[in-house]
Amino acid sequence: MGEVDIIHINSPYALPFANMLDIPTVVTLHHPRTQDFSSLYLQYPEANFVAISHSQRQGEVSLPNISVIHHGLDPNAYPPSERPDHYVAFLGRLAPEKGPDSAIRAAQLANIPIQLAGSVHWVDNDFYNDQLRTLLLKPNVQWLGEVDHVQKVALLQGAQALLVPIRWEEPFGLVIIEAMLCGTPVIAFRRGSVPELVEEGIT
Repeated sequence: MGEVDIIHINSPYALPFANMLDIPTVVTLHHPRTQDFSSLYLQYPEANFVAISHSQRQGEVSLPNISVIHHGLDPNAYPPSERPDHYVAFLGRLAPEKGPDSAIRAAQLANIPIQLAGSVHWVDNDFYNDQLRTLLLKPNVQWLGEVDHVQKVALLQGAQALLVPIRWEEPFGLVIIEAMLCGTPVIAFRRGSVPELVEEGIT
């Protein structure tokens, strides 16, 4: 193994181990602020932190070395489509903070079919059973379950729009830029990093 120039950390729990080495450390933040993590970061002022959105940075404690770098994707992996089908899409965890129930209701009000892709995590079982299950059985609602990359791209390419009715300050919605690369407009609530990614009337 050759010399190591830099250590890139994607989990806060690795910070104490990186501190044992005399190597510059970059820490990418992937989560909303929690007091425990913020207190941990303050113990390592020599680390270089990267927020994935300005919204995330503004919500975090004041750190001496922090920059903002948005997520990026390979455009070749998301070829655009010029002929969408007649449906809108929802892509993500079927969790209350992601708003799949709002997406279904919006599609029903607009009288347009909706296709949803994503799984239910065990922590969201109550939400699924109490609020989402009956909505998924409504006419013109199709739940695809968890999809692979090829299926995801096909879903986004065929959609007239991606619905992102989030209920939390999401640090960065990767599905937003995935949809944009496929040429699919995004309809989203103005929360978290959404205003940094979605340009009204353009994307």
